[in-house]
Amino acid sequence: ASSYILRIFRPLEDFISVRESSGVKIAKNLTSKDVVQVLDPVFLLNVEEWETIEKEVSVSESYILIYDFDNNIELVQFARELAKENGWKLYSFLKNDRCDRSFEKEGPRVFLWLIQHAEFVVSNSFHATAFSIIFQKQFVVFTRKESINTRMQDLVSQLGISECLIQENGKSKLKMIDYKIVEKQLSKEVSNSKAYIMEVLNSKKID
Repeated sequence: ASSYILRIFRPLEDFISVRESSGVKIAKNLTSKDVVQVLDPVFLLNVEEWETIEKEVSVSESYILIYDFDNNIELVQFARELAKENGWKLYSFLKNDRCDRSFEKEGPRVFLWLIQHAEFVVSNSFHATAFSIIFQKQFVVFTRKESINTRMQDLVSQLGISECLIQENGKSKLKMIDYKIVEKQLSKEVSNSKAYIMEVLNSKKID
């Protein structure tokens, strides 16, 4: 069995892919092989496919959703001011006493539903950013205290919406995302990523 597994996966050793443009540079410095940038796998499913696993929650009001890992006061204040301006409630997926409602005991299926039905998403999370893009939501993403911002920075840059990223202690001039433009670039990147996967799978036949 072990020899069969090795025969299956040995061809894949010739292929290296990463999600971030910065990761391409790092990987190329560590190997002589080609390194290809691809999208995070969440983008390889479309909206309809993600909707099949969502779990609806009882909500009867418009809301901003925040997803804050850092207990970032600036992030919450930004969201509260935006909610107040528009007459929206403030929801959080993690426990947050400064919000009107929290969903900390819920799982990823509710997470998807909350993002899709939010009026706006404010987070410091890569996946909240990714699913905001998939569901074509207006959003901003704050940088994290930890040094793990590269994924978010590279993603918004790749899609031409870097203005959605708010640096630490930075101010944001809210600019609405034109998803007609984003969709064209995202569709191109999805096609390239899927083509790369097929290239890897079809590169060598398994004995």
